Amino acid sequence: MRAERIVLLTDLEREAEGTAVIEEERDTPEGIVLIADGRPLLITEGTQLTRPKREELESLDRLEELQTGLFVQYRGLWTEAGLVEVKELSAWTNSLDEREGSLYEKYQPVMLVPPEAEAGPVVLKVDKNRYTVLDDPELQLYVDRLGKQLLPNDSAGRLGHNFWFLVVVHERPQASAFPGGVVVIHTGLFELVDNEAQLAFAIAHEIAHVTQEHAWREYLYHRKKLLVLRWATAGLGYIVESAIQRGYQRDLEEQADRLALWYMARAGYDPREGIRFLRRLQENQQGLSALLWQTHRSYGSRVEAVMNELVRYSVQGLPYELLTRDSPEFAVLRERIPRAQIDAAVEQIVEQEQ
Repeated sequence: MRAERIVLLTDLEREAEGTAVIEEERDTPEGIVLIADGRPLLITEGTQLTRPKREELESLDRLEELQTGLFVQYRGLWTEAGLVEVKELSAWTNSLDEREGSLYEKYQPVMLVPPEAEAGPVVLKVDKNRYTVLDDPELQLYVDRLGKQLLPNDSAGRLGHNFWFLVVVHERPQASAFPGGVVVIHTGLFELVDNEAQLAFAIAHEIAHVTQEHAWREYLYHRKKLLVLRWATAGLGYIVESAIQRGYQRDLEEQADRLALWYMARAGYDPREGIRFLRRLQENQQGLSALLWQTHRSYGSRVEAVMNELVRYSVQGLPYELLTRDSPEFAVLRERIPRAQIDAAVEQIVEQEQ
């Protein structure tokens, strides 16, 4: 094998910080290890428990109260063993806000099935969004199995997410996730990915948007900016819809990338395919969060962040040789996606927009 390029990663950042939902908790001789933010967070006797900046949050008083489903904000240092030794930690139960409750009700999915006497496709309706569901039960079951295989252990979360994975007819190589757990995969995405592991990364990225409640966090982020700018007319629905369709703020997208690596590696897929997928997006300049990441430089920063995470996976001894990149089933099913049906659906969308 002849290498075209060799990159030495010798200056990784030692500091780590973030805000995420606790997905797993493990007791070890060194201390408590929390799996959050796609990283193992080591909680020791030296970890300082602080209060969150938002005073209205119901925060914890003792480290012993930590459990899955809580939000944590952490700051610490990477160790040589590939763990983040947490120096400061705040944790809180994020009670369901009335506005947040209405958000999750707003994006509940509805299947529109035509009467038997009429011909026509089944349509998925999520709020104002309508998608033509691909008429291929075997492919739908395959994607549903793949998606559920990627779910974290505590995937229901505090909101009881009911994950639902559906393939819809659309040429754009994209996927999107709605707050309640509906993950929509465009048929065009199958033309962009090279193997099953890359498809797993794309789906896992969308799962992370749901498990980390990015739609609500996006709204809170923009609401603060809107109040400062006195743009009170922009509503919750508009902000969330823009995030779903155009991409979340940069740190939320990078967190979704990071968690996608974690989800796919735990499911037995080679996370290095995540980098290859992002490079494919960079080449095509479309797909996940296309309108947010307009430049090659932005995609490059995502690739660099993912590469840094994978170096730490190697430090932890991830057995890459045992991980899966592809399956015969993926190749067979991808070939069955009907090009004519995609073209017809695109024409119908164009007519509706006009």
